[in-house]
Amino acid sequence: MLCPITRDLKRITSLQVRLSVTTNASTFCALRTIRSDRSIQAQQGLFTAFVAPTNTQLTFAGQAAPSTGAGIYTLECELPQAFPGSFAAGILMYRVVESD
Repeated sequence: MLCPITRDLKRITSLQVRLSVTTNASTFCALRTIRSDRSIQAQQGLFTAFVAPTNTQLTFAGQAAPSTGAGIYTLECELPQAFPGSFAAGILMYRVVESD
């Protein structure tokens, strides 16, 4: 699942993602800084696994602004598939903190 990030300032100071996770599920999220030439400048991936339904938070460290002066940030999370009789996983919210 791709989550839009609007780049207003120069760099991301931190990013938090609140997840609802299902039984015996694993979730992976990746934050990327992509330059205007579409090459990846930086990326950080966080993985979590649980044996019971729960809510959890992933916290990403800061990432520098794209070195080309223009570019984007992307947040992508791989959520487990929901099966009949199971709880669905999802992103409850995400918060981006930027600075100059």
